[in-house]
Amino acid sequence: MKQWLKISWMVVFCFLLGCQNKPVKEIETLLIEPELFYYEGTEQVQRIAVDENGLLYTVYYTDNLEEGKEVIQHFSVYDLDGTCIQQVDIPLGNAIIHSMIIEKGILYCVTYKTDRGVLLYSIDLNTWETTELAELAEYTAVTHIISLGDYFYLLGDSEIAREKEYTLHPDVLSFHYFGEVVGRISKIEETPQVQFLEVEFPVAMFQTQEDTLMVYQYTEEQGFGFTEFDPKKEVWKEAGWKNNGQAREMCSCEDGYLFVNNLGLYYGTVEGVEAHIATDNSLLVSPAVYVKGFAFYYDHLEKKVERICITDVLKENREIRLLVNYSDDTNLYGCGYQIKKEVVDGETFSLKVLARDSDFDLYLLNSGHDNSYNIQKNGAFYALNEVPFVQEYLEACFPYLKELAINEDGDIWMIPVEVNIAGIFYDKEYCAEQGVDFSKMNYEQFIDVTNQTELETSEKIGNIRIVTEFFAQYLKLEDTFDTQLFRTYAKQLQNLYQSVGTTFFTQIMPMRLNGVLQGGLAEFFYEYNFNQETMLRYAQNIEELGVFDTVGMVGVPKIAKELKNIGTCTFFAVNPQSSDLEATLSYLSTLCYYLMQQKDTFLLKDKIMYTDTPFMQECYNLYKNGEIYFAIEREVYTTIFEQYLEGELELEEAIEEMERKRKIYVEE
Repeated sequence: MKQWLKISWMVVFCFLLGCQNKPVKEIETLLIEPELFYYEGTEQVQRIAVDENGLLYTVYYTDNLEEGKEVIQHFSVYDLDGTCIQQVDIPLGNAIIHSMIIEKGILYCVTYKTDRGVLLYSIDLNTWETTELAELAEYTAVTHIISLGDYFYLLGDSEIAREKEYTLHPDVLSFHYFGEVVGRISKIEETPQVQFLEVEFPVAMFQTQEDTLMVYQYTEEQGFGFTEFDPKKEVWKEAGWKNNGQAREMCSCEDGYLFVNNLGLYYGTVEGVEAHIATDNSLLVSPAVYVKGFAFYYDHLEKKVERICITDVLKENREIRLLVNYSDDTNLYGCGYQIKKEVVDGETFSLKVLARDSDFDLYLLNSGHDNSYNIQKNGAFYALNEVPFVQEYLEACFPYLKELAINEDGDIWMIPVEVNIAGIFYDKEYCAEQGVDFSKMNYEQFIDVTNQTELETSEKIGNIRIVTEFFAQYLKLEDTFDTQLFRTYAKQLQNLYQSVGTTFFTQIMPMRLNGVLQGGLAEFFYEYNFNQETMLRYAQNIEELGVFDTVGMVGVPKIAKELKNIGTCTFFAVNPQSSDLEATLSYLSTLCYYLMQQKDTFLLKDKIMYTDTPFMQECYNLYKNGEIYFAIEREVYTTIFEQYLEGELELEEAIEEMERKRKIYVEE
């Protein structure tokens, strides 16, 4: 998923269009709304650059080296409304462009040629005349190029530095050095030579507003942090340390920088401010580019260049404090806001929420956690009925999510942001040959099929998932364990458990979907316990391989016909004791607006919002017919039921003890 800011103002860009493939125009004014914008036709892009007027330049290459032909660089130019106004093909021998920037009508690019190594070129964007400026023999690759004063500053790999030894700082979990060095080369010398700067273990760099060079680096003494180089005084100074080691790609942005980590695109400052801009779908092919309030980057999942407005609000928003259960410490929906997470264990989480502690503004929780039932029943929350876009968002969601978000008093107590429903991912042809139809079997037959399948032990999946799914379904149907239905399935589950010993695993499929991930579909029976992230990843693999009719997705067989597909929901709720409700509610409003625009979220009811392929439509139907459960403490039944499965307790003893604990828990 991607995030952007919904801001009430517009940004004005003035520029002169004077390209060969489009008539020269007068200076014109374009109104650019600060929303996520896709550049169509940019699927093959490998590198991007943006000039001072907001024109986007993209490039990708094709080669016919087997036929003895040169590599061709295909350049395209896009104006602010996304129209391609020029396309130019330039032969650069057997070169591949590693990085590029634009300055005063000149595009500078660093290339790698198999026969000559790393080279620096200039391309006049009026005439597209290409000039070789220098050989960069000291580098094997250059990932960053910055123009600053009389020099180009370079960050890349060098064989010279690759063997440097280092130890890991106590506060740093991991760091791998591959020979990165910072160097510079003169713009004015006729035969310039690379000069390495004295900064050890650089990771990324960017240019500041004061025209200094900020380098993000690792040191054995202090971990990760920033050092600043003043090219006028030729001096270095420390600029702050952060020690998270996550940031990689960086570019200058106002008085800070944009950077990429494993969660997505962020805005940051050396003082430690961090604001989430876009999520981990934004796998950049090169560093983002920032120009006049907008960031440009290539989104790997969407396979397009995107533009997003990120200014002003980044410096004005106050910090939002988010309480997170440790197992929910996953990708967050930042929308450009400064969100400070406090990750705690489940017991601490419950105590803070139920006690209405004032040291957090909102909390993130999954309904499958042991404490979710208690928090839903007794937890504190701020009603969100009057927050802009909240009502509209819930109307756009599946009806069962809207119903879940509104309590008996009519108050909107939470915002659903993710749903996970278990499904059966199966090989249609193979299952048909075996006479297996998951859509028509009940849970007892499902257990039998799983129990009777004799496959290689190296391809197992834990049947703890089957037991967990059983309790999720059962507790939606009944409020007591003292039923014949429970007794029937308990015996079936014990047979399954005892047939495979105490490993608590069962054999399900000959091969997992690794065959698809590696480029060929393997024969398999079924895969169980999917979530939306896995479904989207497999849907992409299926699309790339074109095996739409080979695999399918259905709901887990039910213990009763009236049950729907049972799942869990991750949600935000606002602490009524928040010290900054204004900023917190503003964030949730932006979040709801964002979520309403997204495709393939498994949250929205409109079928148009889902990719039109057979597999994705089956996934949509799985989630459309869903229902959410809130878990009670597993200690109420898990330990006791495991003792029964192992034969340490008789079934009636287990039911009696589970029922005793359940009554205490529910009525406390």
